Amino acid sequence: MGAWHKFVAEASRLVPQLRGWRLSEDERELIHKNVDRARATCERLVSAVDSGHLDMDEELNKLLRASGRAAPIAAQGRCPPASTPKPSGGC
Repeated sequence: MGAWHKFVAEASRLVPQLRGWRLSEDERELIHKNVDRARATCERLVSAVDSGHLDMDEELNKLLRASGRAAPIAAQGRCPPASTPKPSGGC
């Protein structure tokens, strides 16, 4: 949940900073592409929560790989028991 709070907070701070900026067409295109990725990830999260299907599916894994981010171990359903040290990918 902390990642979502951080994302919303950072995005909220970013918008006012963009006032007066003149973005090139390439920059606008890149922003739209990344927002589309974020929307797809948010939709997948909502769908997973609503359906109870909370394991990592191949489509989300492809999306994360395409964005250059590896899926956290916890998202893949492979966290160790609470008594063992947590992996660097997070749990």
